Amino acid sequence: MKSPKAIFVFLTLTLTTLLFFSCGESETPEIRTSGVVREDILDYGPNLFFPYRILFQYNRLTNTVTRLCPDPECNGNCPLDAFVDFPHFIDENNLYFTAIDYNLHILHAYMNILTGEVKVLRDLSQAEDPFGSYILSSDGEYVWYQAKLLKEGGNKNNTKDYETWLCRMPKTGGAEERIFQSDSMCLRVATPYGIVMSDELSIYLIDTSSRETELISDLSAEGYVGWHTTPQYLDGMLYFCASCSGEGTGASYLLRLDVQKKEVKKLVEAPVEEFALTGSGIYYLLTPDSPQIIKTSNDPDVYPSVLVEKQELRFCDLNGEHDEAVVTNSRTLLSGFTVSEGVLYGFIIQWNAEEQGWNKPFFGFQDLKTGKIAKAEGSTDHEIPQRKN
Repeated sequence: MKSPKAIFVFLTLTLTTLLFFSCGESETPEIRTSGVVREDILDYGPNLFFPYRILFQYNRLTNTVTRLCPDPECNGNCPLDAFVDFPHFIDENNLYFTAIDYNLHILHAYMNILTGEVKVLRDLSQAEDPFGSYILSSDGEYVWYQAKLLKEGGNKNNTKDYETWLCRMPKTGGAEERIFQSDSMCLRVATPYGIVMSDELSIYLIDTSSRETELISDLSAEGYVGWHTTPQYLDGMLYFCASCSGEGTGASYLLRLDVQKKEVKKLVEAPVEEFALTGSGIYYLLTPDSPQIIKTSNDPDVYPSVLVEKQELRFCDLNGEHDEAVVTNSRTLLSGFTVSEGVLYGFIIQWNAEEQGWNKPFFGFQDLKTGKIAKAEGSTDHEIPQRKN
C-alpha cells in the first residue's frame, strides 16, 4: 500500500497534469515558446518556471505561484528543492535545470512537466565542481556542461590532478563524453554552429567535430571590461549587456553577437540595466538616473535606503530599430522578467513611503497596455527549505 505522502504527491501531479491540459477547448496545451535560450525564467504552456533560491512555477490560469516540488515534506534533499536551482531550457516537456544540494554537489537534472518525474543526469562532486560554470545547454541531441575530471593516472585526493572539460551526454541520460579541455573557459550556449564559450572577454566557437577553437569576438578590444548580464540566444545571435570602460565607466550596453559572421553590434545607445529577449524583439530597462540616498537611522550599522524615482521599460526589434517607450514605473523596480503577449511577468519591488524603504519583492505581472501591476497569489509565502538534522 502506498504511504499517505506518496498518495499526496501522486494526486498533486495528476491535478497538475489535468490543469496543464485544460487550457481552452483543445486537449493539447497551448505551447508558448519563442525559441529564446535564457537562464532565469522559462515560458511554457500556461506556466512560467523561475528560480527564487529554489524552483517555482507560476500558473497564468490561476494566478498562483507554487513550489515546483509537490512534496509537502520535502526538506531540500531532492533536486527540485536543493538550496539553489537554475532552470535552463525545456525540451519535449522536460524542464532541464541545475541544482546545488546541501552536500555542495552540482546536480544536472530534468523534470517531466506533465508527470513530475525527476531524473539526475550528472552528479558532480565537490572535486568535480567547475566553480561557477553551471550552464547546461542543448543542441537538440546532447546536453552540454562542464566538469572537473580526474586525469588519467591522477590521485582523486589531489585537486591539481583534475582538469576542466567540456562534456556532453544524450539529453535523456547515458555515457559522458569528454569533448574539449576548457580549463580557462566558461560554457555559454550550444548552437547548431558549435559551442559558444568565453574566456573572460574573449568569445570562442568550438567545432564539435574537429574540436577546433575559433575566436569570434574580443570584447576588450571593443572597449568593454566585463559581462553585466547572462547572455540570451536566438537564431544564431547572442544578446547580452557588457560594461563599458572610459567615459561612462560602469554603464552597460546591450550588444548582439552574430555567431556566424563574428560581428558585434551595439543595439541601443543608452545604458541598459536588464533585458528580456522575445521572438519579435527586445524589452529592456534603461539604467536609472542617479538614485536618491535616504538615511532612515543614525545607527551606523543601518544602511540608508536607495530610492529610484522612476524606471523606464522600452522595446526595440531584434536589430535595435523601431525603438520606443513602453511604460515608465514610479518607485517600482522590475527584475528577472519576461514578456509574453503584452504582459510582463517577473519580480516586482515597490517603494514603501511610510517606512522609507523597499517592500519585499514579489512575483507578479504588469499589463503593458494599461500599466496595471498585480501580485501572484502565494508569491511571497514560500521559505527556503530548512535542512533536517
